[in-house]
Amino acid sequence: VEDFGNFGLPRDAEVLLLIEVDGHPKAVDEEIVEVARICELNGAKVEIAKTDAEAAKLWEARRALSPAVAKLGRTKINEDIVFPRSYLPEALPRLREIGRKYNLKMVNFGHIGDGNVHANFMINGLDPDEVTRAEKAVEEVFNLALEYGGSITGEHGVGITKAEFMKKQFKLQEMDIMRKIKRVFDPQDLINPGKMDID
Repeated sequence: VEDFGNFGLPRDAEVLLLIEVDGHPKAVDEEIVEVARICELNGAKVEIAKTDAEAAKLWEARRALSPAVAKLGRTKINEDIVFPRSYLPEALPRLREIGRKYNLKMVNFGHIGDGNVHANFMINGLDPDEVTRAEKAVEEVFNLALEYGGSITGEHGVGITKAEFMKKQFKLQEMDIMRKIKRVFDPQDLINPGKMDID
């Protein structure tokens, strides 16, 4: 991201966490102090934006993250998963290890406050071996989320890539309810017929 926009971010950080608090000014000031204290107790180096312009620059860096990551490979695979927040400290290192295991460029980011993680693999989509490794890595990413009681999708929806994993996440009765809902709203099977394999 720093190469993409020169935002003043530390280059030696393995993890960056952007935390924003809002509300009544007095409460915000107290929350900032408390959040900083907790972060420092856990070994983090804390920098606090002192002006609206400094805060805006941090959010600009966050918005630049996805396009910056896309420049690391010809093809970007962005899988959106969810872990229960209490498991994030244990799950995130394992997630990162999946990229190493398959020798793939991997960048993880997301919305840690709700456990939503975007696991990004940057690959050469024209290299069949790399595509195969990426497919195996994605399957492990989904399985890892499910192992922790999470979800194969957070905000991006299911789609064709994740359809086969729905049966791993949902019980037969839940899948049956989804089929019934589809029939109610799409009795003629006009919307994506056969794509989700829940018909």
